[in-house]
Amino acid sequence: MAEMRNPKMNETTKANRPAGRGGFTLVEMLVSLGILLIFGLTAVAALSYGSHLLRSSHRRSYAYDTAAFVFQRIERDVAAARGHVWGPDEDSYDERIRFIVDEDANGRQRLRFVRVIRNIADDADDEENLMEVGYVLDDDRRLHRGQLRPLAEEPDDSVFAAENLSPIAENILHFEVRCWSQYTATWLLWVQDDDGNRIDLPFFPWPDPYTPETYNPPLLSWDSARTDNDFELYDPDSEADDLSNNIFPRAFKVVLVVEPTEEFPTGRTLQVRQEAADAIAVNGSLPAYNEQWPYIRINDEWIWFREFVPDERGGVFVGLQRGVRGTAQETHAAGDEVRFGSTFARAFYNPAAREHWGR
Repeated sequence: MAEMRNPKMNETTKANRPAGRGGFTLVEMLVSLGILLIFGLTAVAALSYGSHLLRSSHRRSYAYDTAAFVFQRIERDVAAARGHVWGPDEDSYDERIRFIVDEDANGRQRLRFVRVIRNIADDADDEENLMEVGYVLDDDRRLHRGQLRPLAEEPDDSVFAAENLSPIAENILHFEVRCWSQYTATWLLWVQDDDGNRIDLPFFPWPDPYTPETYNPPLLSWDSARTDNDFELYDPDSEADDLSNNIFPRAFKVVLVVEPTEEFPTGRTLQVRQEAADAIAVNGSLPAYNEQWPYIRINDEWIWFREFVPDERGGVFVGLQRGVRGTAQETHAAGDEVRFGSTFARAFYNPAAREHWGR
């Protein structure tokens, strides 16, 4: 017998069924938006970090290329450097040939020496085959190379005259020359004691050249004629026309600090928050730097620091030595920018080296 169904029961069952779902609930929408927001923020952070890495890479590449070009230019000049050779006849010496590292009116170091001109005609005399070259930094952070030919009859600063200068590099924060003398034992200018404090190395010529008595640093000035009273190897008996005791360094090291802020800004800055005599608090993140060169520059002052102590707003430079690298100590206001730059150093052997132990 066929089973009988109650039509009212079927209608009741259909009425109790839930209606079909036509969209998302509010909770589902909020969860979806939250996930999208997380992915979006992650993507923005990744793009920002990638952009920062790209700018940093460009800055490093620019700084490296700038330093490499300057060092190659100096190397070409030094390879042809001319000095005084030993000889019994003083008439064979040319008093126009010299090697000088001194300072300009603003206390910045200058380098100049005489070199031979290559690829010159075979019938040219020796006087026409010489020229003086010089390197100096200007107020606009441009490094210039000077060239003087023919040589001046009397030594002067003509090589640094505006008409003889040509810019070879920009964005140079610092140009430094360290000379290796017959008494020098290290390229270092300072060492740190057990507490991490900086101790500048003194220079003392040994009475006996074969018995070193001190760990002498390089010299930051040089006068091949030894007539400058401030030169460590000054000879009180030397005269400008007495060339028998002229000296030329064995080698010299050039230190360059390059900071291409204009072309490749990082978007990150370090600014002074508060200044004290032995500490400077700053706002911002500390950029990567070479710990062998713990220097910062604020305005026109170079500062050596022993340590950087981070805090919630940035950090504090402690263990300071103010007014280094030939600069004077200054007072800095809140908001002044703190600069590092990229430091490069290279030593150059001097083929025209000449020592004199008759001191």
